[in-house]
Amino acid sequence: RWAQSLAPLAHLRPMGGACRASWAVARSASRQRPTVAYPKCLSATLRDCLQPLRIMRRPLYEIHFYFYKSYIISMKENLLKQTKTFYKLDRASLTILLKKICNEIILVDFPEFKDKVSFIMIGSAATGDYNKDSDLDIMLIFHNEADLKKYKFKIFDKYRVPESPFAKSAIEFHGKNMISFKQIENIISNFSTDWKLIELHSALILHDPQHKYTNLIKKYKWYPRDIYQAKLRWLFADASFYLSLRYKGALEKNKFYYAEICKLRIIKHLANAILLLNKKFPSPDKHLIEALGKVPNKAKKEILLINKLAKSTNHDEIQRLLQKFYFMVEEELLKRKLIDKGNGKYWQFLTPQIKVDLET
Repeated sequence: RWAQSLAPLAHLRPMGGACRASWAVARSASRQRPTVAYPKCLSATLRDCLQPLRIMRRPLYEIHFYFYKSYIISMKENLLKQTKTFYKLDRASLTILLKKICNEIILVDFPEFKDKVSFIMIGSAATGDYNKDSDLDIMLIFHNEADLKKYKFKIFDKYRVPESPFAKSAIEFHGKNMISFKQIENIISNFSTDWKLIELHSALILHDPQHKYTNLIKKYKWYPRDIYQAKLRWLFADASFYLSLRYKGALEKNKFYYAEICKLRIIKHLANAILLLNKKFPSPDKHLIEALGKVPNKAKKEILLINKLAKSTNHDEIQRLLQKFYFMVEEELLKRKLIDKGNGKYWQFLTPQIKVDLET
């Protein structure tokens, strides 16, 4: 029975009859101090493991625990070591690896989390836009706030110390990524924090007891009609204000640095209006072009226009291209009856209460 219980350690045993010799030596080590040297058929790894036990003459149950503990530590290190090269994995393989880490490490260390905490992966690893410089950010969402207060610092003490196997992995545990469901719902229920909505909707679900996270995301799947329209109106109004007043004024005063900032703001807001029109959440600057490439009609015209604007240094050409982009978005908004036709001054000084918040 003892030999069978150590079956996971089969990779440490030599092949053939040497296996029986290995178990015989281990068995004798638990009863009395051996008077003979270990047989040469034993693997070097097994001999190294048995040496301290031979000297200390430990009982059988302690030998069993010694092997089991060594196996668990080795298993954790091997799993976490794979995260160092996670950028070589596709999204599906990465999901499998992270689920395994959650089930075989975190839930083993904290078995009480099984029915109390949801694990999700957020950030570039979740969206698929990761590279060798990316991190793996796991968010822990506690079902109640009492557990969050109880375990937050215990997790830090376990996983954020230098001797922890996680310290040598690509997985990061941040305080801001430990939160309760009540806190998350308070943040996203009014649809004002767009970056958090984007983060949660693009997340990879690793562990979700009672489907609590899945149900939360379904509840806040998309903006209500009035909020959706207000956000589009704000994006268009802000682009109109910066194009008609700020950008032109900066050029007239030879403030070319500020003119460049205005140009980028106009592009960002018009591009995000295109995303919203295609039922996609707005995107931060880092992933804006990639997000436009994923819309149903591919937004080829808009992407080409943005690339031209980014490369151009001729202020007259930039102004012409910005006007073209502005009228393209206005035409689409009018077609869908999301705005009314108004003169320039109407949009320049319109200040809607609801904005698009992409600042993390």
